[in-house]
Amino acid sequence: MSSIDSDHIVLPLLHIYLGIVAQIIKIMVMELRRIEFDLEKNFAEEDDEDENENNELLQNLQIQLDEAEDLEIQWKSYLEKVSTFNDPESDEILNDEDEYEQDEEGFCSASNCVVKVTNIPLPERITQTAQPIHFVLKCKTTKQFYHTICVGMSNDEAKMQKKKDFKAIEVSNDKIKKIIEEEAKLARVKVITVQEKLKNEYYKNMMPEKESKYVKILEKIFKTFGATKQLYYQAYTGNHIRFIVKNAHKIMEKLVDPDTERNIGNEKIRACCIALTILKEIQDKTEARLLADHEIEEVEKQIALYLSHMQKHFPNLSVTHKNHMFVRHVPDYAKKWKTIGFFTEAPIEHQHKINKERLR
Repeated sequence: MSSIDSDHIVLPLLHIYLGIVAQIIKIMVMELRRIEFDLEKNFAEEDDEDENENNELLQNLQIQLDEAEDLEIQWKSYLEKVSTFNDPESDEILNDEDEYEQDEEGFCSASNCVVKVTNIPLPERITQTAQPIHFVLKCKTTKQFYHTICVGMSNDEAKMQKKKDFKAIEVSNDKIKKIIEEEAKLARVKVITVQEKLKNEYYKNMMPEKESKYVKILEKIFKTFGATKQLYYQAYTGNHIRFIVKNAHKIMEKLVDPDTERNIGNEKIRACCIALTILKEIQDKTEARLLADHEIEEVEKQIALYLSHMQKHFPNLSVTHKNHMFVRHVPDYAKKWKTIGFFTEAPIEHQHKINKERLR
């Protein structure tokens, strides 16, 4: 089967755009529900038994988070230490005769063992599950012990390695540094994972979206822009999305609790409004026409700005397929075809209604 270059495919820009805006609106809705929950929790009197059970879960997750953050600090520190791994003049380099930390299972026999180099014990290897990660293994050939990191084993490789089958093969310093860098990244992922668990547990009893007072305030704001949810899908579509994006700069100032007359927005909601404002600059170029060179440059610039903005303010946000298409493929498509709105799936969408009427 032959492949087709991405810039030869008509991008479903309308669906991409609607999907991205819908995701940002979901973030705003979630933040408003959390803000409302936090305020109510400060005043509500809850059942002691339920409260104690919930507190115990939260405390356990907080302990896990503290441990994960501590491990992340250790791996970051270790990564800094091995940055001079190849520097012969570094004071960190020790001779083979020098003493170094000994693991409970024996010395690491790798000639370039990082513990010899840094004279600092290795932190635990990162595990996201109950399955243990081999830290030290005994070579079945030499009968000597080796740190799994010192033989260049990735986290997954160390996890899957069977003790009885382990054969030590020494690797370069660069390889070891890459493994340590990978471990530091995994440590960060673990922190984020536990943070999400803690947040989800804390907010699990918050007000449902349909009943949230603050979400209704947001929906009323959208209604003043001319945007209402489609009854069947209970979502904003087509021109309603355009109305929201066009007026995104007004949202923060209008997010006011009528009872307290206080603004209920936070920094994440502000970041969402800015993201929508950036998207507005691209929305203006989606007409069915050819774009001038300076307009194509503007599209590229705004997409790059959108990407950096989202990475800065929402680093843990999942990258959806539509976001990927928008960030990675729309700029190239625009440069090649001098348009982002001339070729579209919109006429096909229009045919759905016509065909349904014919079939009735």
